[in-house]
Amino acid sequence: MIAEIKKTCSRCGTEKPLSGFSKRKANSDGYHYNCLECTRAEGRKRSRLSAEQCRQRSREYRRLHPKACNDRTKQWRAKQDIEGLRAKGAKSTLCS
Repeated sequence: MIAEIKKTCSRCGTEKPLSGFSKRKANSDGYHYNCLECTRAEGRKRSRLSAEQCRQRSREYRRLHPKACNDRTKQWRAKQDIEGLRAKGAKSTLCS
């Protein structure tokens, strides 16, 4: 019987079979240093952080450029109203 090759995760320190690691040609053994669970956990953490950073940047932009944001909102709302009127078959003076 062939023994299954195992590898130790550099993050959590658990020994797991190679099927618990994603492939990476750049590494000497051809597998990532971190196991799949640790890699996924890190990805979820990074995703939550980036979402919060993105929200923070948006808040800051809106605070610094209120006129531009208001103008963009007005344009979007006007377009939505025109689309609604077209769907109902009504004619608008804006769409001449």
